[in-house]
Amino acid sequence: MTLPARNPLRSNPHRQPCRRALRRLLHTLGVSIVGASLLGTSILGVTSRATAAQPTPATSTAATATPTATLPATNGKTFTPHMARYAVRYRGIDAGTSEIRLEALGGEGEPRYRFTNRSTPKGLAALFLPGVITQRTTFTIASDGLRPQEYSLDDGGKSTARDIRLTFDWGHKRVTGVAENQAVDLPLASGMQDALTVGLQVRWLLQQGRAPQRLLMVEKAKAKDYDYAFEGRERLQTALGPVDTLVWSSRRPGSDRVTRTWYAPALAHVAVKAEQVDGSKVLMSFSILSWQSLR
Repeated sequence: MTLPARNPLRSNPHRQPCRRALRRLLHTLGVSIVGASLLGTSILGVTSRATAAQPTPATSTAATATPTATLPATNGKTFTPHMARYAVRYRGIDAGTSEIRLEALGGEGEPRYRFTNRSTPKGLAALFLPGVITQRTTFTIASDGLRPQEYSLDDGGKSTARDIRLTFDWGHKRVTGVAENQAVDLPLASGMQDALTVGLQVRWLLQQGRAPQRLLMVEKAKAKDYDYAFEGRERLQTALGPVDTLVWSSRRPGSDRVTRTWYAPALAHVAVKAEQVDGSKVLMSFSILSWQSLR
């Protein structure tokens, strides 16, 4: 009798935690790096909110470091097209790289963009993930913030069991599509974001001196809330040189798992570092390796 071949990806108990941690951090990288933002209650009752940006803490350093690369100035309500590359670590081990690319699309009316994230696992991480993970979104910018149009995730495997395809119909106020072979049909609430634009929405608010408090995001087939908190300022030594950053954290209400992101105001609030922490353990982290303008 011949037994079927054992699939190490299906049976390995560490695959799902690795995948979840990577997916959440990619939310933040979503221009803020992607990474993560955290979400929960009624998809109709919660919308994106913002207040005036937090003041500089008394413990912050007065001096300002000058990064070796700077983004061209914008009006605060649009994005500078660019690409960036990040090193990814999972539980302290080199797990691969992640690249983001933000492109401006032509057309009249509201500014329209395409944002793509590709994460390439290597080493042990390549055993847990089937291939290059590609996320892509197209979105416009309205007076109240980003409005995603189409979102997709391809986990790099031959099967579509982990893939996601979503359409945001702002005219009919519905989010429809398929997430991991499950049909999606949700009310589209004001301010709702996808897994990539949620990070971009944070950056869009910070560019205008506004502070994110709670954002609503569609994750797979559900809408979830993520709460944001300002944690202070920190100067980081990065591959781009020394950079002064604003540190923001995000989490699901009631969760101990936190995603912390370091945004660089001198780089139009691009994220230069992000990490996901569960208690005292750092599950996954991203650190910037390079940045290039596409203008």
